[in-house]
Amino acid sequence: MTTPLTATATALAGISRAYKMNAVPAPPVYPYLVFSAVFTNPDSYTLDANYGVRWGRVTLQAFGRTLDSADAIHSEALDVLLDQSLNVTDWDCGPCGVGNGGLIGAVVRDPDDNGVVGITTSLVFAATKETP
Repeated sequence: MTTPLTATATALAGISRAYKMNAVPAPPVYPYLVFSAVFTNPDSYTLDANYGVRWGRVTLQAFGRTLDSADAIHSEALDVLLDQSLNVTDWDCGPCGVGNGGLIGAVVRDPDDNGVVGITTSLVFAATKETP
């Protein structure tokens, strides 16, 4: 069964040093990308109380020793995911984008980790339940 997380992992498989959340090796080699993906809130229900539309969220966090290195791996992941639909079992997923609460490109520098730069992006997509 393919979940939003496994579908995202498949989509990002061609990116070197892209890791699921909680799977980053210690110590990491920079730059690297951390991702997660989940279904969030249902958007509509049918009269029989079955949800018909769910929102999905893919969160990307790119880390690098410089802004350019973090941005390079961040851009590579965006090129793979933006405007593309994930293949999730039993769901018809719309394209990933930044609308409806998505956040693109929040950049921070961590003063406690030798100035590592982090870029966080949140993409969203709508998914409708496929009929059996």
